[in-house]
Amino acid sequence: MKSLAAIALALICCALAAGECIVIVKETPSSRNAQVTVLLDGKQQQNVKLTVVLPEGKGSRSFVTDSHGTVMPRDLPVGTNCVTATGKNNFHGDLCLAAPRRSARKISSSNVNLSPYGFDLSLNDKVKSAEKNLALERFRQLDGTVQAGAVIPHAEIQVYKCGSYPHNALTKVWTDQQGRFTVPLNPDRYTVVIQGLGFKTAYRIIESSPDGAEGQLREILQIGGVC
Repeated sequence: MKSLAAIALALICCALAAGECIVIVKETPSSRNAQVTVLLDGKQQQNVKLTVVLPEGKGSRSFVTDSHGTVMPRDLPVGTNCVTATGKNNFHGDLCLAAPRRSARKISSSNVNLSPYGFDLSLNDKVKSAEKNLALERFRQLDGTVQAGAVIPHAEIQVYKCGSYPHNALTKVWTDQQGRFTVPLNPDRYTVVIQGLGFKTAYRIIESSPDGAEGQLREILQIGGVC
């Protein structure tokens, strides 16, 4: 499990015209108070959105860079906090900050370099495409497992009524140590967005119905992500 998690943290998959490339994203030692600067061709980039995914299913934080291209995430949880920067033209950059249990009060500094490899549909467009094209699956209740060869703990499960993404999420849960999750739902149609750190986002369109299948939803994520 530890080796799988290490691979997931280390690999970011970038789409290229002839296939995919593997880019190494190293864990950067950081204090729990950090200064992150976003660069493009060595120049500081303002008004860039940064999303910091916190460890162990503790959620995420969002920031926008200032006129110096920086943000100041403070009081980061102990563990690996993964940062994704999204700039103009869908340029992306990634950084993983490893915050130790014992951390000096000083502010550590790190850079995120944007690259042009992220030309892709936005997450919103991907959800709309999934709602339009994926086959509807019927279950009596929404429970299941998330895995990628081995089970994936702390994968995030977001549930929306079909057509409501990205607003009004009905619920957000995380898989347990066995990769399992359960979401009680009323009869209706739902969009399920499944995300694991270091893995490609998956989508399922389901209908919760008393006469639906009794089986569990089983999602196998692929290693990779946006860069």
